[in-house]
Amino acid sequence: MNKSKPIAVLGGGNIGHALAADLSLGGYKVIWYEHPSMKEKFQPLIDYGKIDIYDDKNDRSATAKIHELTMDMEEALKDVALIFLGIASYGQEVFFPEIVPHLKDNHTIYILTGNSGALRLKKLMKDMNCKANPLICETNTMPYGARVVGFGKVRLFYGYGPWYDPNPKLEDQVLPDVAAALPASRNKEALELLQELFPVMMETDNVLTAAANNTNILYHPTSSLLNAGRVESSGGNFYAYREGIGGSPAVQYAINYMSDELAKITGALGSKRILTYETGERFWKFMIAPRQGKQPLDPVGPCSLNDRYITEDVPYALLPMEGLAGKLGVDVPFISALLTVGSVVCRQDFRKAGRTMEKLGIADMDKAQLMEYVMM
Repeated sequence: MNKSKPIAVLGGGNIGHALAADLSLGGYKVIWYEHPSMKEKFQPLIDYGKIDIYDDKNDRSATAKIHELTMDMEEALKDVALIFLGIASYGQEVFFPEIVPHLKDNHTIYILTGNSGALRLKKLMKDMNCKANPLICETNTMPYGARVVGFGKVRLFYGYGPWYDPNPKLEDQVLPDVAAALPASRNKEALELLQELFPVMMETDNVLTAAANNTNILYHPTSSLLNAGRVESSGGNFYAYREGIGGSPAVQYAINYMSDELAKITGALGSKRILTYETGERFWKFMIAPRQGKQPLDPVGPCSLNDRYITEDVPYALLPMEGLAGKLGVDVPFISALLTVGSVVCRQDFRKAGRTMEKLGIADMDKAQLMEYVMM
């Protein structure tokens, strides 16, 4: 990959910080964009022009000088070929309409984590009469576990990348990271580019199976909604992994039950389930494992029911799975129950507000039409 060609990183949160810093330290020119609505927080970063990164795994620090920081989408995309979007799914709804007018045929956009974001972007391109034909790809998760820990400071707990871990081993990965293009006929093209930066990213059959293998879909709604009383009564002192999952065999069982429902979906798509019981258990145990001399990976939270563990993962991750299951003739009662419970306790109808089949542009498709759409 030509390191003189800049790469756009869109989003100023945890993953935006991690991507911009890691790629910059890996020798790439990064144009880092944040939406103008976040000007109060991002303008000081534009003035600073750097990110201080701490590698928790290897106990080392570095300062990454960012090539360019901007709140102008046209400026961010005009000279790039690769675009990384690393924001929460509800943020995609803000960013996508800003991105579409500037898309070009030579663009490749990676949506990390997708949550059916590729389908949503494609639908908006059609609605906005976009004639460009970029390569669109989404992943099931992020290449890092990261948290912003102060102004211009990000801490990486696990993952891989050009500076953080340029030669990762597949067997050492905490979770399987997979990606697919829309359509899947462009998977090879998308993965060749992505694997130059993130070598252990694996191909999955299509964007539907990528979304169904999302990690957060399993852990966040279950640990939050099945512990709603504890979340609200804890005074901000609830820990989703060590307490909400690790402390509850019932929640662990519920997670595996949902995994079975998702396996029915991927099976009906003709795909193999990638996120198995074993990989899932390995992840949450990794999150709560004792770590000598270091703070645990498991961050405090959610601190309320108005948290992305629910407000993102229920309407943007679970809802598409319920809709997809309906198209495939698969019964997913637990996923449906969590959608109902989440809507009730959060006092909003996630089935209307979330990522519906209509918003993904696939409402009128039967299974055969859907498979043709995502594959060809």
